[in-house]
Amino acid sequence: MKRSWWPLVVVLLLFAGRLAWIWMSDGGNRQSQVMASAISLIVAGFLILVWLLLMSPFSWGIRLRFIAAFALVVLMGSTLFRIEGVDGDLRPIVGLRWGGELTTPTTGDAAMVEAGPGDFPQFLGPARNGKIDSIQLDPDWESSPPELVWRQPIGDGWSGFAVVGNAAITQEHRGPDELVSRYELDTGALVWTYATQQRYETTIGGTGPRATPTVAGDRVITVGATGHLAALDLVTGEALWSHELADFDVSTPDWGRSASPMVLHDTVLGSTVIVPAGGTTDRPAPALIAFDLASGDELWRSEAARNSYSSPVLFELAGYRQIVLFEGASVSGYALDDGSRLWQTPWDGERPNVALPVRLDADRFVVSTGYGIGAAAYRLTATSSTTATPRSDESASDESATDESASDEPTTSSVHDVTFELEQLWKTPRLKAKFSNFVFHDGALYGFDDGVFVSLDPETGERNWKAGRYGHGQLLLIDDHLLVLAEDGRVLLLRADPTEHIELASFRALDDKTWNTPALAGPYLLARNTNEVAVWRLPVLE
Repeated sequence: MKRSWWPLVVVLLLFAGRLAWIWMSDGGNRQSQVMASAISLIVAGFLILVWLLLMSPFSWGIRLRFIAAFALVVLMGSTLFRIEGVDGDLRPIVGLRWGGELTTPTTGDAAMVEAGPGDFPQFLGPARNGKIDSIQLDPDWESSPPELVWRQPIGDGWSGFAVVGNAAITQEHRGPDELVSRYELDTGALVWTYATQQRYETTIGGTGPRATPTVAGDRVITVGATGHLAALDLVTGEALWSHELADFDVSTPDWGRSASPMVLHDTVLGSTVIVPAGGTTDRPAPALIAFDLASGDELWRSEAARNSYSSPVLFELAGYRQIVLFEGASVSGYALDDGSRLWQTPWDGERPNVALPVRLDADRFVVSTGYGIGAAAYRLTATSSTTATPRSDESASDESATDESASDEPTTSSVHDVTFELEQLWKTPRLKAKFSNFVFHDGALYGFDDGVFVSLDPETGERNWKAGRYGHGQLLLIDDHLLVLAEDGRVLLLRADPTEHIELASFRALDDKTWNTPALAGPYLLARNTNEVAVWRLPVLE
């Protein structure tokens, strides 16, 4: 070997060793591993270029030809291709620089909407917990395969669908406008759009809105990527009231406003729109803002907290109904009547918090995030100082509460006369949800551990099993089955079994990166990503 070749050999060996160390070391997360690998590749490429110019045995003519060829490849690549974004592990997705024009769907009629038992009116379904109790799926997809109802292009965005009757509502971006769009569930015809000239776009995060609309009666509540809050007429799409969250000193998170609004109904407090807000360390802002559903008037603001990408949920914990929010650097509970903070515990604030908290029972819940952090379970206890009459907010039912999270028996004291204590029961790196939500069913947790499906024991946080590389997808629980929408657009049906990973059936619903949460309205599965939407009819048991 000539002496002038040894630097190249050293660089290649060091690069190979560095990659092996990155991917074999314990404690890393896939996003950090991808980033570290990319940096290593750039450094190795630079060192190889230095070797080529200054130390290689080639003549200057050959060296210059190598440089010219490299420059030509870079120029042609940048001309023909562009980075369209990244996948859930931050690997770049490359596509042609010129794409086809987005077609406009056919126009449907703005008909009245009749609600039904199979509706999917908000983020993660009727109870905002990813559970569907209105149907039972037939797991034999070979004998009764899913049927495509319609499929068509859609504007940019990572929003999911809310479905009531034949109305399917989502958010998207077309041209200069951010849109709220109502489609016909059975045909895909576009009924109406509500447009605002706002745009969110980053190379990594992509373009368009993120939050899923919430349907409450005859109204649609939406929040755009930059914070445009609107209440729209479900039939016509007419704006009934709107606000810019920036007017409330609320900052837009780095990856766009992703948290979906929640509507609470109470016989005394009325119907309230709960909007997650939040600020930064340097610019404090209320964690939550409440508005009157009918008028849009502000009702209250909570105390300040760091903004996040997680949506509020209504839990009954320790005997008291309360709003629970996974914030940017904490987890907190808030009173329904005035937004006062009931309790708070710190959480790692260096990474985005996205997945919704999951309630286990009367006093326990779990939170999880990605980027190597993991999950933790908490127990909330309450000590009452009075024996006041029952609170009005505990005697009313709520559309967003789960069957398990709202008791028929009211408590005997006001939430404002209670001292809450929070105890961490366990913490584990074995469930790193990132932006994939997880569910609890029949004594087991199910979700995505940094892109690989996993089941955990909720009592200890220990892993039951880990299998199935579905990427950073989403899931719904239907009876005893887990319906997984994988990051690559596949739909998989798993048995919710804590003892083993059992994959029953699968089909491909979409072709590209899919981060959007699916909706299941009766037998109709609505799957979309930032390019297209497809509605499939799944086989169900009578």
